[in-house]
Amino acid sequence: MRYTYRTQGTCSQAIEFEIEDGILKNVQFYGGCNGNTQGVSALVEGMKVEEVLQRLEGIRCGFKNTSCPDQLCKAIREAIAISVSTEKKELRSKIKALKKEHTKEQLLEQSEKILAKLEQHPDFIKAERVMLYSALPDEVQTQAFLEKWHLKKQIILPTVVGDDIVPVAYGKDTAFAVGDFNILEPQNEPYQGGFDLIVVPGVAFDHSGNRIGRGRGYYDRFLCQHLDVKRIGICFDFQLVDKVPTEPLDIRMDEVISL
Repeated sequence: MRYTYRTQGTCSQAIEFEIEDGILKNVQFYGGCNGNTQGVSALVEGMKVEEVLQRLEGIRCGFKNTSCPDQLCKAIREAIAISVSTEKKELRSKIKALKKEHTKEQLLEQSEKILAKLEQHPDFIKAERVMLYSALPDEVQTQAFLEKWHLKKQIILPTVVGDDIVPVAYGKDTAFAVGDFNILEPQNEPYQGGFDLIVVPGVAFDHSGNRIGRGRGYYDRFLCQHLDVKRIGICFDFQLVDKVPTEPLDIRMDEVISL
């Protein structure tokens, strides 16, 4: 796909280029010092975009805060963001379609098998404080699992307040109310303790632990505050894909459990 980027703060006015399988191709600057821009274009031709960013990002031209090579890096980053956003949208649509091919009973059966794997996992067995979740219809169903374990371990559930996840303990007398996304949320004070294990739902995962959610970034913002805690993603078999498109702020799982 060919991208066009309007430069800022340089003599050149625009840059056109292509990225194919992570390789930069056919870079063309419009305006600016013709010799210099031709040189940059020739040098980066066929180079991996990561290497281009590593070599050229942050270069300044004289007293300016940027340069044509630096603007090329900004253009690349914008193009990558657009591409990843498109890929994520397509993957969400694909997973949604696959879910419709499964009955409620089939999803419940898968859920029981996946959670049976989870409760046999060494990290779950030794964990005393586990963050789980109340499931949406298209997620691994956790209700019976929560009822089974909330008196045996300290179970913490996420609630959504504004743009953030606020963890709340699930105890014997905890009341629930419908929150955002029609999820049942515990009505307790925010949980202030630590975690031994965080179990994470998602729209899709890959075998490297990459995850795609619903696009609001709730879990990524929460998990980046608890990077020292073991993170296990759980998903249906059709949600485990070869590759999940990622962005720098996406938090990877340590492990993914599926069928």
